[in-house]
Amino acid sequence: MNGLDLRGPFDIAHVFDISKNAFIPIDLLPKQLIDGRIIVGKNLRCFIRYKKRENRGGYGSIHRIQRTPSLGKELCVKSPHSPTYSLCPEAILQWYASDILRRAGILGAIPHIYDIFQYAGETRFTMDFINGRSALQYVTEAADPDYIWLQILAQVSLLLGYLEETIYLDHRDLKADNIWIRETPVDYSLSVGGIVWKLKAPFQVVLLDFGFACLGNDEGHSIISLSDGIVPKIDPCPKEGRDLFQLIASVWSIPIIRERASRTIQNEMESLLTFKNTSYVHIIKQAHTTHWIYLAVSDARFRHPPLHPISLLLKLSADWPSVGLYK
Repeated sequence: MNGLDLRGPFDIAHVFDISKNAFIPIDLLPKQLIDGRIIVGKNLRCFIRYKKRENRGGYGSIHRIQRTPSLGKELCVKSPHSPTYSLCPEAILQWYASDILRRAGILGAIPHIYDIFQYAGETRFTMDFINGRSALQYVTEAADPDYIWLQILAQVSLLLGYLEETIYLDHRDLKADNIWIRETPVDYSLSVGGIVWKLKAPFQVVLLDFGFACLGNDEGHSIISLSDGIVPKIDPCPKEGRDLFQLIASVWSIPIIRERASRTIQNEMESLLTFKNTSYVHIIKQAHTTHWIYLAVSDARFRHPPLHPISLLLKLSADWPSVGLYK
């Protein structure tokens, strides 16, 4: 946790329990004063001035900030709606996932965390502000929505595959709203499934909101689970195909996305949403909300092999070479 000024010995595997209730004791965190200063003991860490609120989600709000000293980046603060809901576990897990990608040379695919601090009894954190557009907006406004959607899937599959393989991470809330796009070209090279994958694209996919994420082990058991009662506390992690199923099911539930897709892509998505005798296509088209997706993937027996990251990487590279994914 270099640079975060958390006091005392710190080991991510010992900070968390298997429930959302686990957290770093608030008195170990830097403290923000009413004038905007963040202090560690008696030492000044930085100064934060709050600016425009950019987003309000189910559990927290995002405000753009001006941080002094500057880090040369656009930053924001995520703060909870209630002090009873600690954002500290989410911040630590997001920092960890971002750091794993940064060590592999992948910058910006997860907003990096810079400060975790307390203010008025609640935990907040600063991170990169993503100046971009939602994946849904990006696809619906694209001149070639098929290409954009397949490119998004390729990038997400590569990132998820690497994180699942290295730290056994599942995002568990990878709905369409939690994928952001910014106009930054990428040139990735990552080893997943024993294959070195290379991917070039004119834009970057960014994964957001790790508030439901889990870390597992090589036996498929959760060792860290940020569930908050939405996801079962005892939940296999990683669970085969869960994250990509959530993403595709949530995106494909939007009529305009399906309508703009070519018949070929429509058939491909319906094929990916079917395994053995179970097809989710009908419910995706008929349901008025996507709440059912959480129920489906929370079942301990849920598995969807066609949407394991490696399976989708192999399919995209073989069937859609124009996406720019190569072995």
